[in-house]
Amino acid sequence: MYCRKCGKTIPDDSVFCPYCGCAINPTTPSEASLPHRTEKNGKKQVHFLNPVAIITIAVVLGMALAVCGFKGIKAGTSGSDASVQSTVATAPPMATSEVNEAIETMETEEPTQETEVYDPWISCNSLQEAEEALGFGLELPEIIKDFEDPCINIAQDSSNLWVIFRKYTSEHDPKYYDNIITVSKMISIQKYPSYGAPYYDAADYDTKLVNIDGRDIVLLLDNREVVEADWVADGFGYSVIFENCGLTAYTVVPVLASIR
Repeated sequence: MYCRKCGKTIPDDSVFCPYCGCAINPTTPSEASLPHRTEKNGKKQVHFLNPVAIITIAVVLGMALAVCGFKGIKAGTSGSDASVQSTVATAPPMATSEVNEAIETMETEEPTQETEVYDPWISCNSLQEAEEALGFGLELPEIIKDFEDPCINIAQDSSNLWVIFRKYTSEHDPKYYDNIITVSKMISIQKYPSYGAPYYDAADYDTKLVNIDGRDIVLLLDNREVVEADWVADGFGYSVIFENCGLTAYTVVPVLASIR
């Protein structure tokens, strides 16, 4: 037989191992407790598990089982009586109010649909192209000769003509002279079939009525600067919007006189 401590071959009737002095258990050890034997080159070899490794594996397995058991246990107690049921760990259940709120949200929430925004304007490459599509055109003021090429749009119902001119200039900041700022000047002229007096919103502006070549023109002023002019002539309505042009009621007269 073999010594259970050092694994060396000893006589079957040995009480102590002659090599390591370990006491020999007279009972025959079970096959599970015997060292694992393999044969290599026809010779029997004995492999022993390291006791430290065995203890480490046992501790790790015990901790893993304890954690899994803790997560999977659902305890229900009533007084001193407690029943414990092992379950699969799941997400905590939603409260009844949360469930109802989620259902109401799903019922009331409408699916999002992309809606096309109606654009009443059609771009034209030239004023002549717009005039041919509409059957009428514009006589433009001399002031726009230094402005960039206009943006020309006509309404899809072939009624309105809108021409926008812009000019960019660099100026000194009024507060900080060394700071140069870029200013956009804009003149927008709109012509449309007249169905009465043109609409304008004078809530935030002062108004002034002037007569130019027999046309009554309403001017909207921000302090002294003209920001809009509206009038009716020859069956058409006209609206002219000025932005950063610095025109007053006096200097705007020749500009409006040349618009037909």
